[in-house]
Amino acid sequence: MVTNDEDNLRKASDVAACRMDELLGVYSEHPELPDMMGSVNITDRKSDDVWTGYDEHLSPVQVQAGLKGGLLVQGTLQIAPYNYLEGSVYATLPDGTEQRVLVVGRNDMNRAVQGDKVAVQIWPKAQWRNAPSTALVDEDEDKVPSVTEEPKKDDGGSAKRVRRADGSATKADKLDDPAALDTKLGEPTGHVVGIIRRNWRSYCAFLDPNFTTRNARASNAPTTVSVLAMDRRIPKIKIRTRQADSLAGQRFVVALDSWPRESRYPLGHFVRALGSAGDKATETEVLLLEHDVPFQPFTQR
Repeated sequence: MVTNDEDNLRKASDVAACRMDELLGVYSEHPELPDMMGSVNITDRKSDDVWTGYDEHLSPVQVQAGLKGGLLVQGTLQIAPYNYLEGSVYATLPDGTEQRVLVVGRNDMNRAVQGDKVAVQIWPKAQWRNAPSTALVDEDEDKVPSVTEEPKKDDGGSAKRVRRADGSATKADKLDDPAALDTKLGEPTGHVVGIIRRNWRSYCAFLDPNFTTRNARASNAPTTVSVLAMDRRIPKIKIRTRQADSLAGQRFVVALDSWPRESRYPLGHFVRALGSAGDKATETEVLLLEHDVPFQPFTQR
């Protein structure tokens, strides 16, 4: 019997039983087979890491109650083309207006990816911000400039200066002008509190260039590596593979499995290899797959 269920393994005292990864390990001539299993236990936490994890998602019942009560808004998350840490949701606000709601930074995105239908809680106006003018990348996301600084008197003393995310300054004639205040506060900004529907698919990817093989590994020993999707709107994906060395310089397909709150990045698994990076046929196939263009040969009938 082959099962990954621990309870079934304990009960199978009268029959030969093993886990799927143990069975696939027998076929050492095919190291890609274990890689095709879903990732269930990869973690990127370290003993000296202060990462505390993402917020828990609300349950479907809580999400529906929040939407009906006007406490939450819903919409499809759209990620900036070259910055997966900057997203937005077009939603109907509690006042009935349809407007873009910014979702900026890893914590506010809370494990949502491009195309996911999400429930968003809007921050108070004091925490609204403008879209950053520069790309956010991993460690730099906490350095995003705030939308406003302390008001400063202009030379004339009657006008105030507001510092925006791009570093430019604009004048507002009066601080008590509601329209000027809304402009200074930026756009509605919120954070994801629940996933209504996932939009995961298979992604063409390549090995993170920062991956190094300086440390010797045992033959076919599984290694956790980061891969980068060709679609820049997708965050890094952690996979566990026995063929890390052979994947260097290759294009391949990965699938997402889960995104535990304790993991900075989603977990996935290797699906199949496509070929060497830079090869014309390989790159053509990548383009066709990424744009969901059917290219398989027609059947004889």
